[in-house]
Amino acid sequence: MRARAQLNAVVTAAVTAAVTVAVLSVAGCRITVEDDPATGNPGPGTGGQKSPSPKNPSPKGTVTPKPVKPPKPWVPKGPATLVGCGTHASGYQCTFHGYHFKPGEKVRFTRGFEGAGEHVFTADEDGEISTNLTSNTRSGTYTYVARGLQSDRHATTTVRITPGLWG
Repeated sequence: MRARAQLNAVVTAAVTAAVTVAVLSVAGCRITVEDDPATGNPGPGTGGQKSPSPKNPSPKGTVTPKPVKPPKPWVPKGPATLVGCGTHASGYQCTFHGYHFKPGEKVRFTRGFEGAGEHVFTADEDGEISTNLTSNTRSGTYTYVARGLQSDRHATTTVRITPGLWG
């Protein structure tokens, strides 16, 4: 009699489980069969493969990281170039443009090679600098120098200053 009671209990549990699965499926729930936590055996209908459980966790999906591209090395587009206004009167503005420096680097701008009238600018993303300077220098011909502090690229231009506000 006891065997019959156990059989009835197992059948009742199986029917209850089947009805529960059917109701949940109709309701749109996702059903996952897990291993029997007591035995570690795969659940029914798994074809012998173990399904995820505390004893057999799901393998973590292998995530392949996207390869990180190394930064492109900076390649100069040409020789460093400095262009001035050519000739201007003392006391008035002269516009200077520098090209082909390393983007983002500090560029030292001086009058002459000895460093008179030093200014430091940061090259933009295209490696260019631009400035308007007012000369307070006597008349004469002067060489202006722009030198990249990282790339050590340099360029020069000559500007003739004529008499003006400061002679």
